[in-house]
Amino acid sequence: MDKWLFIEVFSYRSVNRMGQELGEYVRDKYDRTVVHADCMNDVADDIRSKMDELKKKYPRCKGFQLRHHRYEDSDYMIRDHIWAGHVDPNKDYEVFVLHTKKIRKLNLETTLNF
Repeated sequence: MDKWLFIEVFSYRSVNRMGQELGEYVRDKYDRTVVHADCMNDVADDIRSKMDELKKKYPRCKGFQLRHHRYEDSDYMIRDHIWAGHVDPNKDYEVFVLHTKKIRKLNLETTLNF
């Protein structure tokens, strides 16, 4: 059975323009979307390429770190967590957090016949 994920993005108000553009890009492109579970690495790669593009656009800004973790408890539960921000010993500074939830039942016949 195919595994589909629903994406939610939580973006935070950033101090610099590079963080604002990155948060807006991820929110506009991925918030409240459905992707196949096998495509989450592609989502992370797309965000990394946008981060590289923004590093060139804003060379004086400190770059962000990107973390991607997958939690797979069973066939029932899959969660991906993608985070970007600065890591500071005193506190983390987040630009966005992307969470996924597994779609348990996807019935295209009933959703397309409305």
